[in-house]
Amino acid sequence: MEENPIPIYVVEFMTDEWKTWTLFSLVFISVPLILARFLNRRQKVQVTYLIGAIMILDFITENGGYIMSGTWDIQYNLPIQLCGISSLICCVLPFIKKKDQLFQFVYYTGIIGGIMAILTPQMNYFDGSLRYYLNFYVSHSLIIVLPIFMFLHLDLKLPKFSWFKIWIHLNILMAIIMPINFLLIPVPITVPTPIPRRVLVPKGH
Repeated sequence: MEENPIPIYVVEFMTDEWKTWTLFSLVFISVPLILARFLNRRQKVQVTYLIGAIMILDFITENGGYIMSGTWDIQYNLPIQLCGISSLICCVLPFIKKKDQLFQFVYYTGIIGGIMAILTPQMNYFDGSLRYYLNFYVSHSLIIVLPIFMFLHLDLKLPKFSWFKIWIHLNILMAIIMPINFLLIPVPITVPTPIPRRVLVPKGH
């Protein structure tokens, strides 16, 4: 086995740190879904604009941080995995008129991808800062909440067999992405380089 050439930080399951940020994500996902019950349609649309703006800002700050620190690398920062693709879709989805195809894609891939990322978080070039935690958990929470919000409150539909169409599209996408990943990261098996765990809990606990 070869060691991963970049430091990867893993938040261990059911630690205080994991519980804190999982709870943060759950609240962050729940608030707009509950708030929407008291909003009219125009206000709901504005909420999606806000989510899109936050996603754009998150994308800029995350990649800007890597660039400024000199750690941005095409092998690891190019958004060609499902969460990265879903994040980019969520950046533009609220602002386009024909949303159906992209909505269906991010509904079937973004929700499950976001949940898995929050439950099993792995962070590249983790520096222990609050900004890094927020970048990771806010972006993955929003790729969960945006398609659910649009489905529940903006009447976007999932046509019959839409899941099958997305499955076909996803396999085509994977057929394109996998060779690119292989060329960029030609290491078949990697072992994460552990970083000492930092637990963010209130003083006195």
